[in-house]
Amino acid sequence: MKDWFPVLHRHGLRHRHPENLPEMMENFWRDPFPFLSFDREESFPVVDVSETDKAITVSAELPGMDPGDVSISLDRNRLTIKGEKKFDQEEKKENFHRVERSYGAFCRVLNLPGEVHEDQVKASFKNGVLTVVMPKTEKAAGRNIEIES
Repeated sequence: MKDWFPVLHRHGLRHRHPENLPEMMENFWRDPFPFLSFDREESFPVVDVSETDKAITVSAELPGMDPGDVSISLDRNRLTIKGEKKFDQEEKKENFHRVERSYGAFCRVLNLPGEVHEDQVKASFKNGVLTVVMPKTEKAAGRNIEIES
């Protein structure tokens, strides 16, 4: 049966439980009824969001793109990654049997897990990976509280 519905099988392999309520809400608004979405497109670009005591880092895979094709903005703890991946086939001499790579404009908005210093954000682009490092504010970094005995 899984061979008849490969999309459902792949979805099952990727399925994981959300880590927190905001992630669950974002997943719901992105795809409210995943069991009905047979022809669902994945979010592009795929990202990793990590956090340390001092910073939040977002890494986005953008294969085949140049830094000039991408723009990033930060507004109220929402990071926006926009761009356009152009189809690089100028001449129409080739007959394609399959085109699986994605092309066109994209926009990905990520809610950050904490507050950051907007004026200290640094972005780099290397080997098709965009890395955005955002230092946390002291309020978002939190502090350890010592327990008195």
